[in-house]
Amino acid sequence: MADIHPGAFKALIANLKATNVTKTVHSTSYPAISPLRPELSQAGWTVFITDGTGGLGLAIAKSFVAAGAARVVIVGRRLNSLAAAHQRLEEEAARLSSPSVIIHRQCDVAADADVERLWVDAEVGPVHVLVLNTAAFRREHKSLVDIGYKVVWSYFETNVEGNIHMTESVLLPTLYICHPETAPGAFHTGSATDHIGFAAEDLAFDDTSMPASVAVWLASREARFLHAASIWRPGMWRNSRPGS
Repeated sequence: MADIHPGAFKALIANLKATNVTKTVHSTSYPAISPLRPELSQAGWTVFITDGTGGLGLAIAKSFVAAGAARVVIVGRRLNSLAAAHQRLEEEAARLSSPSVIIHRQCDVAADADVERLWVDAEVGPVHVLVLNTAAFRREHKSLVDIGYKVVWSYFETNVEGNIHMTESVLLPTLYICHPETAPGAFHTGSATDHIGFAAEDLAFDDTSMPASVAVWLASREARFLHAASIWRPGMWRNSRPGS
């Protein structure tokens, strides 16, 4: 990866947010997508989040706790980080009087044995909402050749093979039922700044509260019209609604 000038990158992000479709573009959560809305309730559902120990993963977990999910399962590679995140989520559940039960498991999504062990764990499944938040990439600004094929392949094992394995494990038990309404989605937020050498506050990235709230909204009936589709700017949704 070539070095990116901060000014040029800031201009690029600002340009991506420019729109004449709506008068307001949100960068933080707002009432229409608030996980506290009764219409977005996740009551009775189990939510599974990979790399849910910090950043966007933890923010999404908190949003599902706020929405009253029955169980919020987070996985990650480091037990100490998992334990800390578990405690924070339980504190959030207590603060909001949420019924969410928090479960954490150690898992490297690139390790087949780890993934397979999850799905024989009675406390983990069945899963109603799967959030694939794990991604591997390198901080150094180097070419693929300089990084080396073994490291590059390890990215593929995590970002492609691992996430497909996780998806397959959740979907295989239901393959005999057609679900054309389901679809993948992706968020790009300020956490990327950690890996490109910029401070998040220097750039116009979205706050994690916004995509975290959108994750809950996408799992609700209100978002059915977007299934099998993609959204580029979740912060543009429902700006015409009062209070949004």
